[in-house]
Amino acid sequence: MLWKLFDLGRDNGSVHDFRPLPVTRAACAVPGAMLIVLAPVIALTGWEGAILGLVSACGGVVLAVRGYRMGVTVQPDVVIVRGFLWNRTIPRRSLVEIADYPALIWRAESGRMRWTPLTAFMSDGSTLGRYRSHSETSLARLARTLKIG
Repeated sequence: MLWKLFDLGRDNGSVHDFRPLPVTRAACAVPGAMLIVLAPVIALTGWEGAILGLVSACGGVVLAVRGYRMGVTVQPDVVIVRGFLWNRTIPRRSLVEIADYPALIWRAESGRMRWTPLTAFMSDGSTLGRYRSHSETSLARLARTLKIG
């Protein structure tokens, strides 16, 4: 079980799943959890508050689950990027590069260059070393898996 703490991604044959460390995934779920916790307080302010509380609770559940499940899945023909608000499915043949910020740069069928942020692996100077290192290692493994630079 210790290997799960340092999970850089699972390799299921031709499907590769890249995810942040479990503690990072839990931290990404916190904004949604906060909305869930605040929903009953909002609901106490009258019928308008009850509606807003219900919407907050539903939105909180969505954000908590999506925050925890963020990551990148590489399949034989497509790459699926899961972020806070949406998933993006990109044909592998369209990929151009992985940018430093980090994002996948790809070309749409129309020829237009597009980019999709890899929110699950973003870090800055204030990110603790272990977590920043995991993100950098995961991005390097993703680039090797995709065979792009």
